[in-house]
Amino acid sequence: MPVALLREIAEAGPSRPGALAQRLGVVAAHVTRQVTRLEEAGCAVRVPDPDDRRARRIRLTAPGRDAVDRLRDAGAQEMRLALAA
Repeated sequence: MPVALLREIAEAGPSRPGALAQRLGVVAAHVTRQVTRLEEAGCAVRVPDPDDRRARRIRLTAPGRDAVDRLRDAGAQEMRLALAA
């Protein structure tokens, strides 16, 4: 699963693929492919952009938000373990 993309959408909120690509430092085609994977996994959906009817924004679904929460929890647990060592 494209973890960096999930986290970026969670932090930024619904965003256009081009904006996500720019923030992640990758080409837009890469984001488009990864968004398709997220959609297939039920973690994200493409929604109309209220500012431009032709454009779409990528939004996390409830399962996508749950995945981000699990990733954050796992990262926090790893940090606690590392600091306890």
